Amino acid sequence: MLRYLFFPFLGAGVGIEDLFGDFEADALITAGVDIPIGRRFVGTVRLNTTFPEDDTDVGLLLGVGYNFSIFDLLF
Repeated sequence: MLRYLFFPFLGAGVGIEDLFGDFEADALITAGVDIPIGRRFVGTVRLNTTFPEDDTDVGLLLGVGYNFSIFDLLF
């Protein structure tokens, strides 16, 4: 039986703009989903949004990750 699994997530943090110039820190909201691709690989889609001074910045991330366990490295 084939099952489709996905793992949604939601988070918040701080978006930092121009760290060494006109420093600005704004609220950041992130949401996305991780989708397993086989035993070790995972695809991810993430949307990041910040709200600097009467504006809204949006970023989209598409990626592939590799899952490993620390025990795989030690033994």
